[in-house]
Amino acid sequence: MRDDDIVLSDLFKVIWLKKIPILLILLISIVISLFYINQLPQVYEIKLNIKKGKNSELTKFLPLNGFLKEYIGQEIQPSQSIMESNIYQKFFLKMFLEELMDYQEIISVLQNNNYIKNKISQLNDIDKQNALYGYAKSVSIERKDQKSDDHILKIYWHDAEQGKKILNEALLLVGNNVKDSLVYELSSFFEVK
Repeated sequence: MRDDDIVLSDLFKVIWLKKIPILLILLISIVISLFYINQLPQVYEIKLNIKKGKNSELTKFLPLNGFLKEYIGQEIQPSQSIMESNIYQKFFLKMFLEELMDYQEIISVLQNNNYIKNKISQLNDIDKQNALYGYAKSVSIERKDQKSDDHILKIYWHDAEQGKKILNEALLLVGNNVKDSLVYELSSFFEVK
């Protein structure tokens, strides 16, 4: 037998003799790990499915068909009516998602959130804006799958109810801003015509 060979029986004897210190180290490690895990803030993932509108919801735009077709700038196949072509749904969904992901509405909602106010109260204005933008980045949107126009809006937040409230307020602001923007753009388009 060589000097550098390990005899398993000797190794087990050493472990058996040192079992109390080994168990104490293991127990202390478990207690420290549990304490650390309990100190971590809980983070909830709140999801919301966003789908394009139904044709029935867009019938109020029927009187504007010709104008919207020209404004959107896409051709409709001769065999399709404008409502069957999904142009409206895709156009309004795209407009909604672009407005949502510019983060302005989310930052606006976060500025009025008491939790955020407390977190950033001691910061200077530039650091406050950076912190707000960082918090706004906890909101993301991704396509549900490659074949679908459906999207999933997510927010990671420490309080599930507060996260839902933030999403709800931001979506209301986005909806109002899209409506205002569309009215403004359409009125400008009419003036040019």
